[in-house]
Amino acid sequence: PLKDPEGNVTAILGISRDITALKQAEESLRSSASRYRSIVDNVQDLLYRTDMDGKITMISPAGARLAGFGSPEEMIGLDLAQTLYADPQERKKFLSSLARKGFVNAYPLVLKDRLGHHHQVTASSHYFTDPDGHRLGVEGIVHDITHFKQAEEALKEANRKLNLLNSITRHDVANQLTVLQGYTQLAM
Repeated sequence: PLKDPEGNVTAILGISRDITALKQAEESLRSSASRYRSIVDNVQDLLYRTDMDGKITMISPAGARLAGFGSPEEMIGLDLAQTLYADPQERKKFLSSLARKGFVNAYPLVLKDRLGHHHQVTASSHYFTDPDGHRLGVEGIVHDITHFKQAEEALKEANRKLNLLNSITRHDVANQLTVLQGYTQLAM
């Protein structure tokens, strides 16, 4: 407040600043975060992020379902190798391959869910870093191919059975031809 010599307030002096741009940036950030969250929440593949020790720091709802958990929050802090890998030693092989190139694409793995059921998957992952380039952990996407593998095995089994049937049929036909040739020779 500004006062006259008698101490009476004659005016109020203030400073204001236009924060329209700041509010627009905040709204844009909220909208972007909402779109990102929508993608993570609705993607049908397992999206994940771990720290360098292999502790889960983020997992998508589809990932939690695949692992047999009710929500992603239940999995935060769990050891990925012990929780999801059918063979925890396979994680070391995965990390070795990841370290060679800095990323893996369609890397085949066998994961297990909470009930012990195995899932054939492919992982496409890379290291994520801080602004200075220090590795903070691994992030990626895991695609469940269990149904494809089951279909592939069923197709292999069907081909095996067809080849067996073909062999038996060919053998039976060859036997009949031999008999016919024998009768033809006798008839001559």
